[in-house]
Amino acid sequence: MSNKRILLAEDNQINQMVFQAMLEATKAELVITNDGQQAVDLFQNGQFDIVFLDIQMSVMDGIEACQLIRRISKDVPLVSLTANVSSQDIKKYLAVGFDYHIGKPIDLEALFMPLKTLV
Repeated sequence: MSNKRILLAEDNQINQMVFQAMLEATKAELVITNDGQQAVDLFQNGQFDIVFLDIQMSVMDGIEACQLIRRISKDVPLVSLTANVSSQDIKKYLAVGFDYHIGKPIDLEALFMPLKTLV
């Protein structure tokens, strides 16, 4: 995975550090933003293989960022990250354009599931 670029939009610095530590072994390039607007801007200007979006962020939430990124690319896998894990919430996230959902706290096995599609 060393040739892969991953975009993470997460406004919590501790969660950013945990996510980064969990992905360290992949040797993928991880680009971290603090909100959905930054993620959309970076996505427009860069090539990413997968995007992880926290649902609840300031400036622009993960749902709106997902919808805007989907207008740019239908192919790049988008993953929602949130503590909202009810089946109704998950259905909603998948309906707006996410390909995968990972609940918080993030489980390492769950994190690697969507990454396996990139190999």
